Amino acid sequence: MAGDGGGAGEGGGAGGSGGGVVAPVICEMPHFTCSPSLQGRQVCVRGCVTDADCPATLACASDHRCRAKQCAADADCPENQACDVSDGACVRKACASDADCEGYCVLGTCEEKPGICFLG
Repeated sequence: MAGDGGGAGEGGGAGGSGGGVVAPVICEMPHFTCSPSLQGRQVCVRGCVTDADCPATLACASDHRCRAKQCAADADCPENQACDVSDGACVRKACASDADCEGYCVLGTCEEKPGICFLG
């Protein structure tokens, strides 16, 4: 399944680099999992403090969760993403094959790395 390549994925940041500010622990459902043992269970991680605590394609929100970057146009978004002007956030571009992306087409969206399954 697809990931954002490093970091804890959308919603969970690596946390802790905010110049002495310590983010709270946040808990949520895993976003990408192949393991039935993790489905329906929350995972808890240190929340983000700054954008640097999130994967490069996400930004740190005020609730200490990594969320989609805000945008007004496609140029405001990272590679393999486009601006969804209806909600002002960057979203993964749709694809049919790797040729449609700067990286890989994974389950119909452009990703920087091939899909990964995490075993529980």
